[in-house]
Amino acid sequence: RRAEVFCARHRELLEAAVAANTTFVASIRSASEGALRAKQSFLRGLGQAVAMHEALSAEVAQGASFFRAVGERIASLRARASGLAAERHDIVCVLRAGGDGAGRPIPRKPAP
Repeated sequence: RRAEVFCARHRELLEAAVAANTTFVASIRSASEGALRAKQSFLRGLGQAVAMHEALSAEVAQGASFFRAVGERIASLRARASGLAAERHDIVCVLRAGGDGAGRPIPRKPAP
């Protein structure tokens, strides 16, 4: 009879341990799944941030190229404007001197 009581008590304790273990494993799985979802969400956000960075980097490179070309064009236009200003200055000097640049006087139209 003592063995039966021992076995019954042992069976009760074992069933309680199995139930506690089942609850523990379920809670660990739940926590692990939550952590896994959080990790996946973080990685998804990180991937989106990397994609956005790559897109913005490409746009910045295009913008830099555009503004470099604009700067070169502005430098070219400034050089041209400087050359035209020098030409105009020379023409004004010749006209003020009363000649056409070849030593001949410019005929003046009579005032009406």
